[in-house]
Amino acid sequence: MNENFEANYETTLIGLIMMDKGASQIMAEVDETEFSSPVARRVYSAMKKEWSRSGDTKGLGIIALSMQAEEKEYAFLCADTLVTTEWQVAVEKLKERNIIEQAKSVASDLLVAQSLENVLEAQSNLIRATQHEVKEVAQDVDDLMVQFYSRIDSPKKHIKTGYSKLDKYTFIDKGDFVILAGEQSAGKTAFSISMMIRMAKQGYKCVYFSLETAVDKIFDRLVTNYVGLDFSHLKRGELSAEEIDGIAEHHQEIADLPIKIINASGKTVDWIKAEAIRLHADVIFIDYLGLINAKGKSRYEMVTNTSLGLHTLAQTSGITVVCLSQLKRPDGSNRMPNMHDLRESGQIEADADLIILLYNDKENNEYSVIVEKNKEGETGIIDFRFDGLHQQFFEVANEYA
Repeated sequence: MNENFEANYETTLIGLIMMDKGASQIMAEVDETEFSSPVARRVYSAMKKEWSRSGDTKGLGIIALSMQAEEKEYAFLCADTLVTTEWQVAVEKLKERNIIEQAKSVASDLLVAQSLENVLEAQSNLIRATQHEVKEVAQDVDDLMVQFYSRIDSPKKHIKTGYSKLDKYTFIDKGDFVILAGEQSAGKTAFSISMMIRMAKQGYKCVYFSLETAVDKIFDRLVTNYVGLDFSHLKRGELSAEEIDGIAEHHQEIADLPIKIINASGKTVDWIKAEAIRLHADVIFIDYLGLINAKGKSRYEMVTNTSLGLHTLAQTSGITVVCLSQLKRPDGSNRMPNMHDLRESGQIEADADLIILLYNDKENNEYSVIVEKNKEGETGIIDFRFDGLHQQFFEVANEYA
Protein backbone atom coordinates (compact mmCIF):
# COMPACT_ATOMS: atom_id res chain seq x y z
CA MET A 1 0.00 0.00 0.00
CA ASN A 2 2.13 2.86 -1.28
CA GLU A 3 -0.47 5.59 -1.19
CA ASN A 4 0.11 9.36 -1.24
CA PHE A 5 -1.62 10.57 1.89
CA GLU A 6 -2.14 14.16 0.76
CA ALA A 7 -3.66 12.98 -2.52
CA ASN A 8 -5.70 10.05 -1.19
CA TYR A 9 -8.19 11.77 1.09
CA GLU A 10 -9.80 8.53 2.17
CA THR A 11 -6.54 7.50 3.78
CA THR A 12 -6.06 11.03 5.08
CA LEU A 13 -9.43 10.95 6.84
CA ILE A 14 -8.71 7.59 8.47
CA GLY A 15 -5.37 8.96 9.65
CA LEU A 16 -6.99 12.08 11.09
CA ILE A 17 -9.55 9.99 12.96
CA MET A 18 -6.85 7.75 14.41
CA MET A 19 -5.02 10.87 15.62
CA ASP A 20 -8.33 12.23 16.98
CA LYS A 21 -8.12 15.36 14.87
CA GLY A 22 -11.69 16.36 14.02
CA ALA A 23 -12.80 12.74 14.36
CA SER A 24 -16.37 13.37 15.47
CA GLN A 25 -16.84 16.13 12.89
CA ILE A 26 -15.58 13.88 10.10
CA MET A 27 -17.98 11.10 11.06
CA ALA A 28 -20.89 13.53 11.27
CA GLU A 29 -20.14 14.82 7.76
CA VAL A 30 -19.04 11.70 5.85
CA ASP A 31 -21.01 8.55 5.14
CA GLU A 32 -19.19 5.24 4.75
CA THR A 33 -20.60 4.90 1.22
CA GLU A 34 -18.44 7.88 0.19
CA PHE A 35 -15.31 5.71 0.53
CA SER A 36 -14.42 3.97 -2.73
CA SER A 37 -11.68 1.74 -1.28
CA PRO A 38 -13.30 -1.38 0.24
CA VAL A 39 -10.68 -1.68 2.99
CA ALA A 40 -10.97 2.01 3.88
CA ARG A 41 -14.74 1.67 3.93
CA ARG A 42 -14.60 -1.30 6.31
CA VAL A 43 -12.17 0.44 8.67
CA TYR A 44 -14.19 3.67 8.64
CA SER A 45 -17.47 1.78 9.13
CA ALA A 46 -16.12 -0.03 12.22
CA MET A 47 -14.84 3.19 13.76
CA LYS A 48 -18.04 5.09 13.03
CA LYS A 49 -20.13 2.30 14.56
CA GLU A 50 -18.11 2.55 17.77
CA TRP A 51 -18.35 6.37 17.75
CA SER A 52 -22.13 6.16 17.32
CA ARG A 53 -22.32 3.78 20.25
CA SER A 54 -20.01 5.50 22.74
CA GLY A 55 -19.47 9.05 21.54
CA ASP A 56 -15.78 8.61 22.37
CA THR A 57 -13.19 9.26 19.65
CA LYS A 58 -10.03 8.45 21.61
CA GLY A 59 -10.10 4.67 21.24
CA LEU A 60 -11.03 4.47 17.57
CA GLY A 61 -7.46 3.68 16.49
CA ILE A 62 -7.55 0.55 18.64
CA ILE A 63 -10.77 -0.54 16.90
CA ALA A 64 -9.06 -0.24 13.51
CA LEU A 65 -5.88 -2.02 14.62
CA SER A 66 -7.84 -4.95 16.05
CA MET A 67 -9.51 -5.88 12.73
CA GLN A 68 -8.52 -8.55 10.19
CA ALA A 69 -5.10 -8.65 8.51
CA GLU A 70 -5.86 -6.40 5.52
CA GLU A 71 -7.67 -3.81 7.61
CA LYS A 72 -4.93 -3.94 10.27
CA GLU A 73 -2.21 -3.37 7.65
CA TYR A 74 -4.15 -0.39 6.29
CA ALA A 75 -4.69 0.98 9.80
CA PHE A 76 -0.97 0.69 10.62
CA LEU A 77 -0.18 2.62 7.44
CA CYS A 78 -2.62 5.35 8.51
CA ALA A 79 -1.22 5.46 12.04
CA ASP A 80 2.43 5.63 10.92
CA THR A 81 2.05 8.40 8.36
CA LEU A 82 2.17 12.10 9.22
CA VAL A 83 -0.96 13.92 8.12
CA THR A 84 -0.95 17.72 8.00
CA THR A 85 -4.22 18.31 6.14
CA GLU A 86 -7.05 19.92 8.14
CA TRP A 87 -10.13 17.70 8.51
CA GLN A 88 -12.37 20.27 6.79
CA VAL A 89 -10.12 20.25 3.70
CA ALA A 90 -9.98 16.45 3.62
CA VAL A 91 -13.78 16.15 3.83
CA GLU A 92 -14.25 18.76 1.12
CA LYS A 93 -11.72 17.08 -1.17
CA LEU A 94 -13.29 13.66 -0.66
CA LYS A 95 -16.72 14.98 -1.57
CA GLU A 96 -15.25 16.90 -4.51
CA ARG A 97 -13.55 13.75 -5.79
CA ASN A 98 -16.81 11.80 -5.54
CA ILE A 99 -18.63 14.49 -7.52
CA ILE A 100 -15.96 14.33 -10.23
CA GLU A 101 -16.23 10.54 -10.38
CA GLN A 102 -20.03 10.77 -10.68
CA ALA A 103 -19.63 13.35 -13.44
CA LYS A 104 -17.24 11.05 -15.32
CA SER A 105 -19.78 8.25 -15.03
CA VAL A 106 -22.44 10.53 -16.47
CA ALA A 107 -20.08 11.44 -19.31
CA SER A 108 -19.64 7.75 -20.10
CA ASP A 109 -23.41 7.34 -20.21
CA LEU A 110 -23.64 10.27 -22.64
CA LEU A 111 -21.11 8.66 -24.99
CA VAL A 112 -23.33 5.61 -25.41
CA ALA A 113 -26.69 7.44 -25.30
CA GLN A 114 -29.09 6.19 -27.98
CA SER A 115 -32.01 8.55 -27.41
CA LEU A 116 -32.95 12.00 -26.19
CA GLU A 117 -34.41 10.35 -23.10
CA ASN A 118 -30.97 8.89 -22.31
CA VAL A 119 -29.38 12.33 -22.70
CA LEU A 120 -31.94 14.04 -20.46
CA GLU A 121 -31.52 11.35 -17.81
CA ALA A 122 -27.75 11.84 -17.89
CA GLN A 123 -28.24 15.59 -17.65
CA SER A 124 -30.43 15.14 -14.57
CA ASN A 125 -27.83 12.85 -12.97
CA LEU A 126 -25.09 15.39 -13.65
CA ILE A 127 -27.11 18.15 -11.97
CA ARG A 128 -27.67 15.96 -8.92
CA ALA A 129 -23.98 15.11 -8.78
CA THR A 130 -22.70 18.68 -9.05
CA GLN A 131 -25.33 20.15 -6.77
CA HIS A 132 -25.25 17.41 -4.13
CA GLU A 133 -26.39 19.74 -1.35
CA VAL A 134 -29.66 20.47 -3.15
CA LYS A 135 -32.22 17.94 -1.92
CA GLU A 136 -35.07 19.10 -4.14
CA VAL A 137 -35.33 19.89 -7.84
CA ALA A 138 -37.73 22.35 -9.50
CA GLN A 139 -41.28 21.06 -9.76
CA ASP A 140 -44.19 22.04 -11.97
CA VAL A 141 -47.04 23.88 -10.27
CA ASP A 142 -49.52 21.15 -11.19
CA ASP A 143 -47.44 18.65 -9.20
CA LEU A 144 -47.15 21.12 -6.36
CA MET A 145 -50.93 21.58 -6.41
CA VAL A 146 -51.43 17.84 -5.87
CA GLN A 147 -48.98 17.97 -2.96
CA PHE A 148 -50.82 21.00 -1.58
CA TYR A 149 -54.13 19.11 -1.45
CA SER A 150 -52.36 16.21 0.21
CA ARG A 151 -51.00 18.52 2.88
CA ILE A 152 -54.32 20.14 3.69
CA ASP A 153 -55.98 16.72 3.90
CA SER A 154 -53.29 15.68 6.41
CA PRO A 155 -52.37 18.80 8.39
CA LYS A 156 -48.66 19.22 9.07
CA LYS A 157 -47.44 18.30 12.51
CA HIS A 158 -45.40 21.05 14.14
CA ILE A 159 -43.12 20.83 17.16
CA LYS A 160 -45.11 22.32 20.01
CA THR A 161 -43.69 24.29 22.93
CA GLY A 162 -46.40 22.85 25.17
CA TYR A 163 -47.91 26.29 25.88
CA SER A 164 -51.26 26.58 24.10
CA LYS A 165 -51.20 30.32 23.35
CA LEU A 166 -47.59 30.26 22.19
CA ASP A 167 -48.31 27.23 20.01
CA LYS A 168 -51.34 28.97 18.50
CA TYR A 169 -49.11 31.59 16.92
CA THR A 170 -45.79 29.81 16.40
CA PHE A 171 -45.20 26.90 14.02
CA ILE A 172 -41.84 25.32 14.79
CA ASP A 173 -40.63 22.88 12.15
CA LYS A 174 -37.70 20.52 11.82
CA GLY A 175 -34.64 22.51 10.81
CA ASP A 176 -35.82 25.80 12.31
CA PHE A 177 -33.42 28.08 14.16
CA VAL A 178 -35.09 29.51 17.27
CA ILE A 179 -33.61 32.21 19.50
CA LEU A 180 -34.78 32.39 23.12
CA ALA A 181 -33.39 35.62 24.56
CA GLY A 182 -33.62 37.59 27.76
CA GLU A 183 -31.60 39.62 30.20
CA GLN A 184 -29.58 37.94 32.91
CA SER A 185 -31.82 36.12 35.42
CA ALA A 186 -34.86 36.51 33.16
CA GLY A 187 -35.53 32.77 33.32
CA LYS A 188 -34.07 31.67 29.97
CA THR A 189 -32.65 28.39 31.24
CA ALA A 190 -35.79 27.55 33.20
CA PHE A 191 -38.03 28.33 30.21
CA SER A 192 -35.86 26.28 27.84
CA ILE A 193 -35.93 23.30 30.22
CA SER A 194 -39.71 23.60 30.46
CA MET A 195 -39.98 23.65 26.64
CA MET A 196 -37.65 20.67 26.39
CA ILE A 197 -39.70 18.59 28.83
CA ARG A 198 -42.88 19.36 26.91
CA MET A 199 -41.27 18.52 23.55
CA ALA A 200 -39.80 15.31 24.95
CA LYS A 201 -43.26 14.28 26.15
CA GLN A 202 -44.34 14.52 22.50
CA GLY A 203 -41.66 11.97 21.63
CA TYR A 204 -39.00 14.28 20.20
CA LYS A 205 -35.40 13.35 21.01
CA CYS A 206 -33.96 16.38 22.78
CA VAL A 207 -30.33 17.15 23.60
CA TYR A 208 -29.43 20.00 25.96
CA PHE A 209 -25.96 21.48 25.42
CA SER A 210 -24.98 23.44 28.52
CA LEU A 211 -21.97 25.71 28.07
CA GLU A 212 -22.30 27.50 31.41
CA THR A 213 -24.16 25.39 33.99
CA ALA A 214 -23.07 21.97 35.27
CA VAL A 215 -25.07 19.00 34.00
CA ASP A 216 -26.25 18.02 37.48
CA LYS A 217 -27.60 21.53 38.09
CA ILE A 218 -29.52 21.43 34.80
CA PHE A 219 -30.97 18.09 35.84
CA ASP A 220 -31.91 19.49 39.28
CA ARG A 221 -33.95 22.17 37.51
CA LEU A 222 -35.53 19.58 35.22
CA VAL A 223 -36.68 17.45 38.18
CA THR A 224 -37.85 20.56 40.06
CA ASN A 225 -39.97 21.62 37.10
CA TYR A 226 -41.36 18.15 36.44
CA VAL A 227 -42.26 17.30 40.03
CA GLY A 228 -42.98 20.80 41.33
CA LEU A 229 -40.34 20.73 44.07
CA ASP A 230 -39.37 23.70 46.20
CA PHE A 231 -36.11 24.60 44.43
CA SER A 232 -34.64 26.17 47.56
CA HIS A 233 -35.23 22.91 49.47
CA LEU A 234 -33.40 20.98 46.74
CA LYS A 235 -30.45 23.39 46.71
CA ARG A 236 -30.10 23.21 50.48
CA GLY A 237 -30.57 19.44 50.61
CA GLU A 238 -33.69 19.82 52.76
CA LEU A 239 -36.38 18.05 50.74
CA SER A 240 -39.41 17.01 52.73
CA ALA A 241 -40.65 13.42 52.88
CA GLU A 242 -43.59 14.48 50.71
CA GLU A 243 -41.26 15.94 48.06
CA ILE A 244 -39.12 12.80 48.05
CA ASP A 245 -42.27 10.72 47.58
CA GLY A 246 -43.17 12.99 44.65
CA ILE A 247 -39.80 12.31 43.01
CA ALA A 248 -40.28 8.56 43.51
CA GLU A 249 -43.76 8.78 42.01
CA HIS A 250 -42.45 10.45 38.84
CA HIS A 251 -39.12 8.60 38.70
CA GLN A 252 -39.94 6.33 35.76
CA GLU A 253 -41.66 9.09 33.78
CA ILE A 254 -38.55 11.26 34.04
CA ALA A 255 -36.22 8.35 33.29
CA ASP A 256 -38.21 7.56 30.12
CA LEU A 257 -37.95 11.09 28.70
CA PRO A 258 -35.89 11.08 25.44
CA ILE A 259 -33.52 13.72 26.82
CA LYS A 260 -29.74 13.91 27.02
CA ILE A 261 -27.78 16.66 28.78
CA ILE A 262 -24.21 17.42 27.72
CA ASN A 263 -21.50 19.64 29.15
CA ALA A 264 -20.44 21.60 26.07
CA SER A 265 -18.21 24.20 27.71
CA GLY A 266 -15.69 25.60 25.22
CA LYS A 267 -17.11 23.59 22.31
CA THR A 268 -17.64 24.74 18.73
CA VAL A 269 -20.68 24.65 16.44
CA ASP A 270 -19.03 21.80 14.50
CA TRP A 271 -18.66 19.75 17.68
CA ILE A 272 -22.27 20.41 18.69
CA LYS A 273 -23.46 19.40 15.22
CA ALA A 274 -21.46 16.18 15.33
CA GLU A 275 -22.88 15.22 18.73
CA ALA A 276 -26.43 16.14 17.72
CA ILE A 277 -26.20 13.93 14.63
CA ARG A 278 -24.58 11.08 16.56
CA LEU A 279 -27.36 11.16 19.13
CA HIS A 280 -30.08 11.35 16.43
CA ALA A 281 -31.51 14.52 17.99
CA ASP A 282 -34.75 16.04 16.78
CA VAL A 283 -34.34 19.22 18.83
CA ILE A 284 -31.25 20.65 20.49
CA PHE A 285 -31.10 23.37 23.14
CA ILE A 286 -27.93 25.43 23.52
CA ASP A 287 -27.31 27.47 26.67
CA TYR A 288 -26.04 29.83 25.41
CA LEU A 289 -24.95 31.37 22.07
CA GLY A 290 -22.35 33.79 23.42
CA LEU A 291 -20.31 31.00 25.01
CA ILE A 292 -19.85 28.88 21.88
CA ASN A 293 -16.21 28.74 20.80
CA ALA A 294 -15.95 30.58 17.49
CA LYS A 295 -13.38 32.17 15.23
CA GLY A 296 -13.24 35.92 14.83
CA LYS A 297 -11.10 38.97 15.48
CA SER A 298 -13.84 40.73 17.44
CA ARG A 299 -16.78 39.78 19.62
CA TYR A 300 -19.14 40.90 16.85
CA GLU A 301 -17.41 38.68 14.29
CA MET A 302 -17.39 35.67 16.64
CA VAL A 303 -21.11 35.94 17.37
CA THR A 304 -21.85 36.50 13.67
CA ASN A 305 -19.95 33.33 12.74
CA THR A 306 -21.71 31.39 15.50
CA SER A 307 -25.15 32.52 14.34
CA LEU A 308 -24.36 31.60 10.73
CA GLY A 309 -23.03 28.23 11.88
CA LEU A 310 -26.15 27.40 13.91
CA HIS A 311 -28.42 28.50 11.06
CA THR A 312 -26.50 26.21 8.68
CA LEU A 313 -26.56 23.37 11.23
CA ALA A 314 -30.35 23.55 11.42
CA GLN A 315 -30.89 23.80 7.67
CA THR A 316 -28.47 21.08 6.59
CA SER A 317 -29.23 18.54 9.33
CA GLY A 318 -32.98 19.08 9.75
CA ILE A 319 -32.44 19.39 13.49
CA THR A 320 -34.40 22.13 15.24
CA VAL A 321 -32.03 24.43 17.11
CA VAL A 322 -33.23 26.39 20.15
CA CYS A 323 -30.43 28.69 21.25
CA LEU A 324 -30.43 30.92 24.31
CA SER A 325 -29.01 34.42 23.97
CA GLN A 326 -28.39 37.39 26.22
CA LEU A 327 -30.10 40.74 25.78
CA LYS A 328 -28.00 43.80 26.46
CA ARG A 329 -29.84 47.00 27.35
CA PRO A 330 -28.88 50.27 29.02
CA ASP A 331 -28.44 49.95 32.78
CA GLY A 332 -31.61 50.79 34.62
CA SER A 333 -33.87 50.45 31.58
CA ASN A 334 -37.20 48.82 32.36
CA ARG A 335 -38.77 49.13 28.91
CA MET A 336 -39.99 46.04 27.11
CA PRO A 337 -37.13 44.63 24.99
CA ASN A 338 -37.07 44.09 21.23
CA MET A 339 -34.82 42.08 18.95
CA HIS A 340 -32.54 45.07 18.38
CA ASP A 341 -31.37 44.44 21.94
CA LEU A 342 -29.57 41.39 20.54
CA ARG A 343 -26.69 43.78 20.12
CA GLU A 344 -23.82 41.34 19.82
CA SER A 345 -24.63 40.80 16.14
CA GLY A 346 -27.37 41.77 13.73
CA GLN A 347 -26.77 38.41 12.06
CA ILE A 348 -28.85 36.74 14.79
CA GLU A 349 -31.91 38.71 13.67
CA ALA A 350 -31.33 37.70 10.05
CA ASP A 351 -30.70 34.00 10.69
CA ALA A 352 -33.45 33.14 13.18
CA ASP A 353 -36.78 31.73 12.02
CA LEU A 354 -38.31 32.59 15.40
CA ILE A 355 -37.16 35.00 18.10
CA ILE A 356 -38.78 34.76 21.54
CA LEU A 357 -37.87 37.33 24.19
CA LEU A 358 -38.45 36.89 27.91
CA TYR A 359 -39.25 40.02 29.92
CA ASN A 360 -39.54 40.29 33.67
CA ASP A 361 -41.06 43.63 34.71
CA LYS A 362 -40.02 43.53 38.34
CA GLU A 363 -41.52 46.95 39.14
CA ASN A 364 -45.03 45.76 38.27
CA ASN A 365 -44.44 42.08 39.05
CA GLU A 366 -45.36 41.06 35.49
CA TYR A 367 -43.79 38.50 33.17
CA SER A 368 -44.10 38.46 29.38
CA VAL A 369 -43.12 36.15 26.56
CA ILE A 370 -42.66 38.27 23.44
CA VAL A 371 -42.81 36.72 19.98
CA GLU A 372 -40.60 39.32 18.33
CA LYS A 373 -39.84 37.64 15.00
CA ASN A 374 -41.93 34.91 13.45
CA LYS A 375 -41.42 33.87 9.83
CA GLU A 376 -44.42 31.53 9.94
CA GLY A 377 -46.96 33.52 11.94
CA GLU A 378 -47.84 36.55 14.02
CA THR A 379 -45.80 38.51 16.50
CA GLY A 380 -47.04 39.81 19.83
CA ILE A 381 -46.99 39.49 23.60
CA ILE A 382 -48.26 36.71 25.85
CA ASP A 383 -48.58 37.26 29.59
CA PHE A 384 -46.96 34.56 31.69
CA ARG A 385 -46.38 33.88 35.34
CA PHE A 386 -43.00 32.55 36.43
CA ASP A 387 -42.98 30.52 39.62
CA GLY A 388 -39.26 30.68 40.36
CA LEU A 389 -39.62 28.63 43.54
CA HIS A 390 -40.73 25.65 41.47
CA GLN A 391 -39.00 26.63 38.17
CA GLN A 392 -42.34 26.58 36.35
CA PHE A 393 -44.04 28.88 33.81
CA PHE A 394 -47.78 29.37 33.37
CA GLU A 395 -49.72 31.25 30.72
CA VAL A 396 -52.00 33.93 32.12
CA ALA A 397 -55.63 33.76 31.02
CA ASN A 398 -56.00 36.79 28.74
CA GLU A 399 -55.90 37.53 25.03
CA TYR A 400 -52.79 37.49 22.86
CA ALA A 401 -51.92 41.17 22.24
